[in-house]
Amino acid sequence: MDAHGKQLGSAYHGHYKRTVFLPLIASCGESGDVLGAQLRPGNRREVTDCEDFMVSMADGVRQHAADRVIIRLDAGFNNGVVFTQLEAEGHHYVMRLRKNKMLEALAAPYVEDCSYETKTYVELEYGAQS
Repeated sequence: MDAHGKQLGSAYHGHYKRTVFLPLIASCGESGDVLGAQLRPGNRREVTDCEDFMVSMADGVRQHAADRVIIRLDAGFNNGVVFTQLEAEGHHYVMRLRKNKMLEALAAPYVEDCSYETKTYVELEYGAQS
């Protein structure tokens, strides 16, 4: 989120190459409704101090709107601290991973036709060394 002028809490972010805020936003995937937001300084990484926000948003939805909540995260939230807290609180999640040559090699036999007409889902197990 671009900052305009010298707004309190804005900071230069090297990836975006401009002065920004880096908010956390929770929305409902089915309706697109915004469930909550937290404005954060622009010099943070996506994954910094986000676990409590995610858990509180998911808890609120589970308490007031749905029996089952699945949290979708972008690749920037790929962090063991996040996984540990979500799993400890009993929350399910799905996440896009950054490029990974080992996972690409595991998936290669199943990625023959990338047409948008057909979707194939395969479950694979992989444990990184680190």
